[in-house]
Amino acid sequence: MKKRNYVFWAYFLVTALSALRYDIGADYDGYARVIESIVNDFHQNGLNIFVLYMGLKGMEPAIVLMSIFFSFTSEPLAWVVAAYSVLMMVLVYYALDKYSAHKWGLFLFFITSLMFSVWDTMRQGLAIAILLNCLPLIKERRIIKFACTVIIATLVHYSSFLFAIVYIFAYFQVSRKIAISICLFFFGLAEVGVLSSLNGFFVSIAPYFSDFYSVDSLNTTYTYTDLSYIFNALWLTFLIYLLPREENILANIIMVGALLHIIAGGILHVDRIGYYFSAYQLIALPLVLKYKRLEWKKIAIAACVFALFSLNNIRILAQTYKGCSPYETIFSSEFQRKQFRDDY
Repeated sequence: MKKRNYVFWAYFLVTALSALRYDIGADYDGYARVIESIVNDFHQNGLNIFVLYMGLKGMEPAIVLMSIFFSFTSEPLAWVVAAYSVLMMVLVYYALDKYSAHKWGLFLFFITSLMFSVWDTMRQGLAIAILLNCLPLIKERRIIKFACTVIIATLVHYSSFLFAIVYIFAYFQVSRKIAISICLFFFGLAEVGVLSSLNGFFVSIAPYFSDFYSVDSLNTTYTYTDLSYIFNALWLTFLIYLLPREENILANIIMVGALLHIIAGGILHVDRIGYYFSAYQLIALPLVLKYKRLEWKKIAIAACVFALFSLNNIRILAQTYKGCSPYETIFSSEFQRKQFRDDY
């Protein structure tokens, strides 16, 4: 009973921090403008805006419906952010509960900065939480329920449909040695500068990505030599090695996340797609600690955890512009004035 109380209060704290935040993350003010626009158009044009925003403006049905649902409240933005946060954490709880993985899973959710990343990508955060419940469906080859789950996630964030590829692991899995070898091979290409050149070439011929990234910014090894990038790549690869044999499907899912992180470099869109797969480390680490008994591995994991926390603290928590520090809430004077950090 006491353990359950600790778990409840841990989730309550994380949920409250997420639900009550204001202007945290680079995309927050963008979400505020989108939600305000949907609400205003709904009051003027009614449900016709549903088609408008999904078709012409490329917004997913979930955020359109959520904005309409809360359009009659005094603060639609605050309610939409809170609703996304609560739903996300309920689904994370449900996913981790299947493996009794709350303690380490929630801890990893924080120290890997995944919590802060999904604050920045609110829609994708909810989609990740939905897809985090797919592992049993893949193992048991329940394709209908798996497909329905992916479709629901896609209605929350369109990029979620890419997660469907992992269903192949229900029938075909890459061996552990090959998975690790592939990750290390691409990591080696990144560190010697091959991937930065390839990414620069790819962006130069891809009109969509060229609108967001310059070839010069990607044709550099800076991102690939960043300590946070290196450590996260090696951490995910190490986790593949540590997982017990019976969790090969889980190892393969994490392999996809590791590869996307390694390949992405400075292409944030690719790295974010990798979140769908690398988020499964929240389940993987508790399973490793549950089944593995060798002391050196526990020491290695402890060292990794400390490094992850230190690097991500420097990269995200310590930022003063659009980071998570200083933390602001909907009770702040800035929220009352609808003032964003970009306005300063």
